[in-house]
Amino acid sequence: MDVYPIKKMTDNEHPPADAIHKRIKKSSLKLTGFLNILGDAILAFSGHHKKDPFRIVGGSLLSVGSLNLLRYGNADSSHYLREASDDLKAFISTQEGMLPPKVSASTKVENFLYRHPAQVTLGINSLGATSNLISGIRNTRNGEGWGALGFGIGSVGLKLLSLLIPEKAKDENRGGIIGWIQEKPLRFYGYSSLVTDLFLGADAFQEYKKNPKNWVLYTSTALAGACYALADLTVAMSHKDHTNEEGGKFTAAEQREIESIAAASLVKHSAAEQQRKASILGEFLAKRKEMQGDTQSISKAILEQTNQLDSGSWVERSSKTTMSPITSL
Repeated sequence: MDVYPIKKMTDNEHPPADAIHKRIKKSSLKLTGFLNILGDAILAFSGHHKKDPFRIVGGSLLSVGSLNLLRYGNADSSHYLREASDDLKAFISTQEGMLPPKVSASTKVENFLYRHPAQVTLGINSLGATSNLISGIRNTRNGEGWGALGFGIGSVGLKLLSLLIPEKAKDENRGGIIGWIQEKPLRFYGYSSLVTDLFLGADAFQEYKKNPKNWVLYTSTALAGACYALADLTVAMSHKDHTNEEGGKFTAAEQREIESIAAASLVKHSAAEQQRKASILGEFLAKRKEMQGDTQSISKAILEQTNQLDSGSWVERSSKTTMSPITSL
């Protein structure tokens, strides 16, 4: 009887379902933004059909938050690498007694949006949810049912709560249910929001009971709720802090590129001064969440690259890469 060895599955050979899950998780914020935009547009359309200005405004504001998530969520590491490089160069200039390079206001705003896409979206969407809450209050007062009111109350409460809950790594939180929420506030938000989506479904059913012939209204409301439910399932996979995601830290090559900038600024100094400045630069870089290691290990890596530059062994190597360490500081 032939015996065939069991082949061990590698990291790149996931079962189809697992591979799909990993792909969705990697782009979960962007996918959430896309699904939410569909729901927002349909919700605004239902408000237009119903002649409800608050639902129109609510859907429109929600779409702004969704576009922000689609644009800035799950950013490529190259953006954070560029930001870290610029911040380090500015810090080095300040340490050397020179004026740091000017950073435009638009760049500062964009860096903030890249770093806090979920928080900004939750803030904007809280305004949209408030408008939907007002719409729900009006519906209830007019005897049109309580579904829209429940949707508005749940949306406002969950968005504000998820915005305010700080995200903490698993080894930093308190454990238990509180730790589970703090580890991934968007997971709590996503699963809890499924309840508010049911309220939107109830609103669609109440619209149907009131006027079965007005199929455009209750169908659009139900479709909006379905889109939001799918979006809530994808956002539940996400982190507010991108560095807690898989691959959120710099790779060894990316970190070495950052450290090379620091090393290049130390070449002209004495050995004792290099030690002192490497410690300062290491402490500065260790505060950036994308960096791996503590102040001591980063400072040591900077000194190692500085020694390579001093000995001239870095010249040949740097000609084969696209890195451009600054040497003018």
